[in-house]
Amino acid sequence: DWLWEPRIARQRITILDGDPGVGKSFITQAIAATLSRGDLLPEMRETPKGPANSILLTVEDDLANVVRPRLDQMGAVTDRIFADDQLLSLDENGFNTLRAMVEEKRPALVIIDPIVAYLPKNVDMNKANEVRTIMAELAQLARQYDCAILLVRHLAKSGANRAIHRGY
Repeated sequence: DWLWEPRIARQRITILDGDPGVGKSFITQAIAATLSRGDLLPEMRETPKGPANSILLTVEDDLANVVRPRLDQMGAVTDRIFADDQLLSLDENGFNTLRAMVEEKRPALVIIDPIVAYLPKNVDMNKANEVRTIMAELAQLARQYDCAILLVRHLAKSGANRAIHRGY
């Protein structure tokens, strides 16, 4: 089942990678704004079932000075977008907080921007065995609540490697 075929699947995690300043946060907010109105995302074949809620966890942009004005300009139904800039850690307590938010708001989409800001301090993003548990917990949350989870990930500034190997 797709939220935005073939880009963002329901009950799954999608990662949006990109260099700094290319508009990753803008894109995620545009998706949330479109969902809030119940409109079609680009190239969608099926009409959405109606307006949908989104949860936006972000520490990248100031909510009052950047996110809200941007959503207003995009024509978002802001009562359907639940933005939060509290920096919760995706540890047991953080997952309990996130789960409670998802339970209450029933979003079609959960955006975490950027994922690295929400990792517990003892987790090294570059070690799969340390990240695997967090990703599994996010995947379980997506399945349980039939939502899509969109993670924003920055690319390292070094251009030495191919982009697929520069995420952090």
